[in-house]
Amino acid sequence: MAKIRVRNFGPIKEGFKEGWIDLKKVTVFIGDQGTGKSTLAKLISTFKWIEKAITRGDYPKSYFEQEDAFRSRLEYHKISHYLPEYADLFDQTKKIEPEIAYEGEAIDIVYTPRYLKITEKSRDNYLLPQIIYIPAERNFLSAISDPKALRLVSQPLIELLSELDNAKKSINDTLRLPINGMMLKYSSARDELFLVGDGYQDNLYRASSGFQSVVPLYLVTWYLANIIKGNFNSAREPMTTDESKRFKDAVGEILRNPDLSEEQRRIAISALSFQFTKTAFINIVEEPEQNLFPTSQWSLMESLLEYYNLSKGNELIITTHSPYIISYLTLAVKAWSVYQKIEDAGKEELLKEAETVVPYNSALNSEDLVIYEIDNNGEVIKLDHYKGLPSDENYLNEMLEKSNILFSQLLDIEDKCQ
Repeated sequence: MAKIRVRNFGPIKEGFKEGWIDLKKVTVFIGDQGTGKSTLAKLISTFKWIEKAITRGDYPKSYFEQEDAFRSRLEYHKISHYLPEYADLFDQTKKIEPEIAYEGEAIDIVYTPRYLKITEKSRDNYLLPQIIYIPAERNFLSAISDPKALRLVSQPLIELLSELDNAKKSINDTLRLPINGMMLKYSSARDELFLVGDGYQDNLYRASSGFQSVVPLYLVTWYLANIIKGNFNSAREPMTTDESKRFKDAVGEILRNPDLSEEQRRIAISALSFQFTKTAFINIVEEPEQNLFPTSQWSLMESLLEYYNLSKGNELIITTHSPYIISYLTLAVKAWSVYQKIEDAGKEELLKEAETVVPYNSALNSEDLVIYEIDNNGEVIKLDHYKGLPSDENYLNEMLEKSNILFSQLLDIEDKCQ
């Protein structure tokens, strides 16, 4: 799997002192606000997009080796200002020396303020991914009746809106949401999404903040995971709007080329289609728990893991403040171990019982999970494992423990009143 190294970039100061941050199939970043969780997720998104663009031939590596091009791609996520200005390199009073590196499956990238170098590697095992970044402000798309009429300035939101538009048109009658048995319905006549409950339905933009947050996340995840798997009988390619336009333009050029025979055109279009056919889904999600009750957080994580497990090359990267998210990941890891023991012991009759706790399709191999904590000094710390399970000794659990200690102190003070 890929890995990154980051120091002195925005809130990430010390970075990971052991060197490289390994990106496993499920990678989780926890920590307080402003510590750099999203910064790391956005860097990962940027590097993986560059890797895909170079591997597919959209751009030569020399294009991104220009600092303006790299800075421009970082600006997609509004983090380019963390790079030093050129003049700062000659100001000895400023000790800004970001170090950023990425080792991927098809390329390596090394950035310092003085150069950016990209090295291409063997692409034999590289799976072309569909990458989506689902930002925390996603509920904005559900909270208004016509988001397409607005001039959005957030590029991740614009891309999410585009995929949301594709996803809602793929709903066949209704789609069950992972929360409270609610159903989602799309009206093509009104171009609106409706929540359908027991005996009622209402527009999504009138719904609670929890549903407004979860619908864009769940619907786009459901759509992209299934389209990568090939579960939709649709001719639509798993492409972004920009990718679809470039694909059609390239096909048009092939068809208009008078020097090509019909056989040569067929071969050229086939090769082009292979370049644009995605076989993996990288789902990068900010705060999946946003505005959700603890049991709903569990239900949502169950679904995210199910769609992560749908295709071999899928990855799930999340940032979170929620101890319940970590708790469910622990359950999913334990469930994988239990399912292995059930299969080894030939106790198939226990499968249904285990399914009532954690569904088989949501179980998670401990070797595929890594959790990092970012502290208030910008240091990245890898959480320990105990027999494959994430350690309880993390920032989120410490906050819960602190509340118990404070409550105990209040009881002691109360006793002194007697």
